[in-house]
Amino acid sequence: RDSGSHLVKAGGTGLERGEAGRFNEFNVWTREAGAGQLAISLEGPSKAEIDFKDRKDGSCDVSYKVDEPGEYRIGLKFNEQHIPDSPFKVYISPAVGDAYLLEVAQFPDSAQVEKPAQFYIRMNGDKGEL
Repeated sequence: RDSGSHLVKAGGTGLERGEAGRFNEFNVWTREAGAGQLAISLEGPSKAEIDFKDRKDGSCDVSYKVDEPGEYRIGLKFNEQHIPDSPFKVYISPAVGDAYLLEVAQFPDSAQVEKPAQFYIRMNGDKGEL
Protein backbone atom coordinates (compact mmCIF):
# COMPACT_ATOMS: atom_id res chain seq x y z
CA ARG A 1 0.00 0.00 0.00
CA ASP A 2 1.28 3.47 -0.92
CA SER A 3 1.96 5.78 2.01
CA GLY A 4 3.70 9.06 2.72
CA SER A 5 3.37 12.83 2.94
CA HIS A 6 2.05 13.16 -0.63
CA LEU A 7 -1.18 11.48 0.56
CA VAL A 8 -1.85 14.00 3.35
CA LYS A 9 -4.49 16.62 2.56
CA ALA A 10 -5.20 19.94 4.27
CA GLY A 11 -7.97 22.47 3.79
CA GLY A 12 -10.02 25.22 5.37
CA THR A 13 -10.22 28.98 5.42
CA GLY A 14 -7.33 29.24 7.90
CA LEU A 15 -4.98 28.08 5.12
CA GLU A 16 -6.25 30.82 2.81
CA ARG A 17 -6.75 33.87 5.05
CA GLY A 18 -7.27 34.87 8.64
CA GLU A 19 -7.72 37.68 11.11
CA ALA A 20 -5.30 38.87 13.79
CA GLY A 21 -6.41 38.37 17.38
CA ARG A 22 -8.84 35.50 16.73
CA PHE A 23 -8.50 31.77 16.13
CA ASN A 24 -8.32 30.78 12.45
CA GLU A 25 -9.01 27.13 11.61
CA PHE A 26 -8.17 24.41 9.11
CA ASN A 27 -8.24 20.61 8.92
CA VAL A 28 -5.61 17.99 8.08
CA TRP A 29 -6.42 14.48 6.85
CA THR A 30 -3.66 11.89 7.36
CA ARG A 31 -5.62 8.61 7.15
CA GLU A 32 -4.42 7.71 3.63
CA ALA A 33 -0.77 8.42 4.49
CA GLY A 34 -0.28 5.59 7.00
CA ALA A 35 1.45 5.90 10.36
CA GLY A 36 3.57 8.95 10.96
CA GLN A 37 4.25 12.23 12.70
CA LEU A 38 2.56 15.52 11.74
CA ALA A 39 4.49 18.75 12.37
CA ILE A 40 3.00 22.24 12.07
CA SER A 41 5.00 25.48 11.86
CA LEU A 42 3.83 29.06 11.43
CA GLU A 43 6.23 31.84 10.47
CA GLY A 44 5.45 35.53 10.09
CA PRO A 45 5.39 38.94 11.79
CA SER A 46 4.32 37.59 15.19
CA LYS A 47 4.47 34.39 17.20
CA ALA A 48 1.50 32.02 16.87
CA GLU A 49 -0.57 30.25 19.46
CA ILE A 50 -1.43 26.87 17.88
CA ASP A 51 -4.08 24.42 19.08
CA PHE A 52 -4.20 20.91 17.66
CA LYS A 53 -7.01 18.38 18.18
CA ASP A 54 -6.60 14.79 16.97
CA ARG A 55 -10.04 13.44 16.07
CA LYS A 56 -8.72 9.84 16.26
CA ASP A 57 -10.19 9.08 12.81
CA GLY A 58 -7.21 9.99 10.64
CA SER A 59 -7.95 13.70 10.75
CA CYS A 60 -7.27 16.64 13.02
CA ASP A 61 -8.49 20.17 13.62
CA VAL A 62 -5.89 22.92 13.80
CA SER A 63 -6.51 26.47 15.01
CA TYR A 64 -4.02 29.28 15.40
CA LYS A 65 -4.01 32.86 16.60
CA VAL A 66 -1.48 35.59 15.81
CA ASP A 67 -1.42 39.16 17.13
CA GLU A 68 -0.03 40.99 14.09
CA PRO A 69 -1.47 41.23 10.56
CA GLY A 70 0.69 40.39 7.55
CA GLU A 71 1.86 37.48 5.44
CA TYR A 72 2.49 34.17 7.19
CA ARG A 73 3.68 30.78 6.04
CA ILE A 74 2.11 27.65 7.47
CA GLY A 75 4.31 24.60 7.06
CA LEU A 76 2.77 21.14 7.33
CA LYS A 77 5.12 18.18 7.36
CA PHE A 78 4.36 14.48 7.65
CA ASN A 79 7.37 12.37 8.68
CA GLU A 80 9.58 15.43 8.07
CA GLN A 81 8.39 15.86 4.45
CA HIS A 82 6.20 18.78 3.32
CA ILE A 83 2.68 17.75 2.31
CA PRO A 84 1.34 18.94 -1.09
CA ASP A 85 1.08 22.77 -1.33
CA SER A 86 3.05 23.28 1.92
CA PRO A 87 4.15 25.81 2.99
CA PHE A 88 0.85 27.67 2.60
CA LYS A 89 0.99 31.47 2.19
CA VAL A 90 -1.71 33.07 4.33
CA TYR A 91 -2.55 36.76 4.62
CA ILE A 92 -3.72 37.75 8.09
CA SER A 93 -5.84 40.92 8.09
CA PRO A 94 -5.95 43.42 10.96
CA ALA A 95 -8.42 42.63 13.74
CA VAL A 96 -11.94 43.80 13.01
CA GLY A 97 -13.53 42.74 16.28
CA ASP A 98 -17.21 41.98 15.92
CA ALA A 99 -17.46 43.77 12.57
CA TYR A 100 -17.44 40.32 10.94
CA LEU A 101 -21.02 39.97 12.24
CA LEU A 102 -22.20 42.80 9.95
CA GLU A 103 -23.98 41.81 6.77
CA VAL A 104 -24.97 44.00 3.82
CA ALA A 105 -28.42 43.17 2.45
CA GLN A 106 -30.54 44.30 -0.50
CA PHE A 107 -27.57 46.02 -2.12
CA PRO A 108 -28.62 47.39 -5.56
CA ASP A 109 -27.26 45.73 -8.70
CA SER A 110 -26.53 49.13 -10.21
CA ALA A 111 -26.44 52.78 -9.18
CA GLN A 112 -26.37 56.23 -10.75
CA VAL A 113 -23.74 58.85 -10.02
CA GLU A 114 -24.88 61.52 -7.54
CA LYS A 115 -28.16 59.70 -6.83
CA PRO A 116 -28.83 58.11 -3.44
CA ALA A 117 -28.81 54.33 -3.23
CA GLN A 118 -30.47 52.40 -0.44
CA PHE A 119 -29.28 49.19 1.22
CA TYR A 120 -29.43 47.62 4.65
CA ILE A 121 -26.80 46.59 7.15
CA ARG A 122 -27.78 43.77 9.48
CA MET A 123 -26.02 44.05 12.83
CA ASN A 124 -26.53 40.36 13.79
CA GLY A 125 -26.09 41.12 17.48
CA ASP A 126 -23.19 43.58 17.10
CA LYS A 127 -23.46 46.94 18.87
CA GLY A 128 -21.90 50.26 18.02
CA GLU A 129 -21.87 52.98 15.40
CA LEU A 130 -21.09 52.68 11.71
